[in-house]
Order: sequence, then C-alpha cells, then structure tokens
Amino acid sequence: MRFSEFTLGGVTFLGAGVELTPNNFRFSAMYGRLRKAVEEPKNQFEIPQFERKGFGFKIGVGDKTFIDLSLFSAKDILSSLEFPDSLELKNLPEASNSLGLTGRFSMAKDQLNLDYDVAVSTFTHDLRIDSIESSDNNITEAASFLNLNASSNAALAGSAGLQYKNNIFTAGVKYRYVQSGYRTLGTNYLLSDVEMITINAGTSIIKNRMAISASYGIQNNNLSERKFADTGKNIGSANINYRATDKLNFNLSYSNFSIYQTVLTDTLFADSVVVDQTNHLLNFGGTFIVVNEEHTHSYSLNSSFQELADQRENSDYNSGNQLISIILTYGIRFNAKKYGFTFGINYQDFSSLLTAQQRYGGNVGFNMQLLERKMNLRLKQVWNRSVLIDRNDDIFNTQLSLNYALNKKNILTLTGGFISRVGLNDFTELTMGLGYRMRF
Repeated sequence: MRFSEFTLGGVTFLGAGVELTPNNFRFSAMYGRLRKAVEEPKNQFEIPQFERKGFGFKIGVGDKTFIDLSLFSAKDILSSLEFPDSLELKNLPEASNSLGLTGRFSMAKDQLNLDYDVAVSTFTHDLRIDSIESSDNNITEAASFLNLNASSNAALAGSAGLQYKNNIFTAGVKYRYVQSGYRTLGTNYLLSDVEMITINAGTSIIKNRMAISASYGIQNNNLSERKFADTGKNIGSANINYRATDKLNFNLSYSNFSIYQTVLTDTLFADSVVVDQTNHLLNFGGTFIVVNEEHTHSYSLNSSFQELADQRENSDYNSGNQLISIILTYGIRFNAKKYGFTFGINYQDFSSLLTAQQRYGGNVGFNMQLLERKMNLRLKQVWNRSVLIDRNDDIFNTQLSLNYALNKKNILTLTGGFISRVGLNDFTELTMGLGYRMRF
C-alpha cells in the first residue's frame, strides 16, 4: 500500500488495509505489523530487533486536478523483547510520524500540470529515553502521544514539478529537496540532506515517426554542512526512437553520469581527496517484425558501450573501465498452433586496469499456450562461457515457467530453475517455486 513517497510507500506489513475510490473521492487506511521481533538470531542474516507496528490513512478528492492528505505513524514495541537494553547501539527502538500533502493542479486544458508532494516528519531515534516533560500539560501529552523525547528531530521534504505537453512538444522542470534528518518508517530507504533540479524536453517529427527526448539534472548533498564530504552529481540523457516502417524500428540513447566529491581529511591544512568520475553509456537497438497468416518472425539487436572515466589528476590508481555488449535474438511464432521458439546469441567484453573478462554464449527457448490459452508454458536453456585471464567457466541455466488461469482474477504459477557452473569452482543450484496471484 502506498500513500506518498515521503509518508508510506514500499514497505510490507502483516495486517489489514482498505482502499475506496467512489467517483472522485479516495480513502485508504491500514494497520499492521511492519516487522516481527527477533530476540535471538537463528541465522547469520537475522539481527536482534523490536516488533514494529504502524497505522495510517489517506484521504483525497479530484481527478485531473486532485489533492491527497496522508498520515502515517509507526513505532517499535519495547515490550516485544524480554531484555530491550541488551541491544545496546545495534538496533535502537525507533518511532516516526509523517504528514504529507500530494496533488496536481491542471491548467490550459490539461496541457500544463503542476505536481507536488510535500511532507513533514518527526523521528525518534531511541524510545528508551524519557519523554519530554513541560509545565504545560498539553505539550507533555502531545509529546507522549507522538513518542517525542530528547532523541527526536523534525524535518521537511518535498518535490514539485511543472510539465507542459501538447501534440508535438513536451517540456518540464522538477525540484526536489529533502532536509537533513528526514526519515519515516514507512519507506525502506530515503536519501536525505539532498536537493536536485531536473529539466526535460521532447518532441516528435517526421509525421510522428521519430521521437526525440532529453533531460539534465544536478544533485548536491551536505546541505547541512555536517558531513565530511561534499558530493555533486550531473546526470544527462538523450534518446531517439525512429519508426522507419510498421515493421522496422530503431532506438538510440545516450546517458552521462558524473560525480565529483571532495573529502575533508585534515581540518588543519584542509587537505582533501577528490573523486572525479564520468560514466558514459551508449545504447543502440533495432527490431524487425514480419507477420503472415502462418508465422510471426521477429529479429532484434541490442548493443551497448559503457565507459567509466577517472578524470582525477596525478592519481596513483585509475578506476576507469569499459564494457561492450551485443545481443542478437530471433523468434518464430506458429500463429495457428499457438507455440513458438526463440534463439539468441550474446557477447560481452569487460576491461579495466586490474582485470579483463569476456563472456559469450547462446540460448534457446520454447513457449506454448494450452487449454484454450488458460495455461502458458515457457522453457529456456542458456549457456555462457566466461573467459578470464587465468581460467574459463561454463555456466548452464535451465528455466521453467508454468502459469494456469483459474479465471480472470486468479492465477496459479509454477517456476523452476537449475544452474550449473563448471570451472575452477563447480557449483549447482536447483530452485522451485509455487505461487498464487489474485487481482482485485
């Protein structure tokens, strides 16, 4: 269940939830356990932790122009562990409260849209500390209700974007700001102490057969000036898609990611270590599809070139590397018999200062629809050879997938896989999975 990016989004819980959408009105609510208590870890992947519970709701109105108000609160249960003080500093009992406002304002006959998502949050780092006390009983009661104490902090976060779009042109700008210390227990990860500005534009030409788009963004952190490193990032991309005919399509894209970091290592002499890297990624692909009464033939090419350039001066170690990748695929579908085959080959070449590796291989696949298209069967065999400086490894991967639709909303799935590697360190693994999906 998702309320907004800065309140509840992306975490799983065991409990109950409800979503109602009558006409232009929206209402959502949830309550449940976000994680279970672990007193004594049973394996190396577990760590001692408190049980965590949370609740929240979202209420909104509107369609093209809308506004949503959401609230989410969660806290760790101190009584869920027999010895809560034994955790020391490894996994402190935490709590958070977040209030968010999300919406869109549509203008100029829906061609101009203003989207926004803002929130305020309180976060308590250690619930074992005594709650705030005040001569004003209202303040004391509010602090107790919100689980606030000396380890608590409040912070703001938000993003806003303005986007214009018509039949042949689109352009927009977006700003994002997350204050240092902003946290909510409703998300698994949220980068704070950062701001980002992004612009984008796109258009269609040649009777809408060619689409061109581009974007550029700047990101900076350490806005609070409390960290030992200042990091700046520049992200740019461009994409061209050309539909030459109804059967032939090409795509060309380029992206550029650069990062510059200065780390303070000596406060007396202000010495610093500079990280200055630029990552270039170029992709080219094409598809060709031929359809007749008996068969559907598909041909595809995907290629990429990636280079990480280390631009530091007088560096003792160059961290740059290059990667070249080419994938060719052919597929044939027997339309009347409802089955088909796929064949593919691939090649990769990776090189850096310390190592070099080549990988090449191929794959063959089979897919079929049975029982009046209620059952889908997929089988694929993949082989790859990895060539290193000192050894060669052969990797075999067999994949099986079987889906059966009980009806339009209920599907049973069976998956299986077998991986085998033959080389310096032989390895085999067999996996099986049984699943059930329900759509509401």
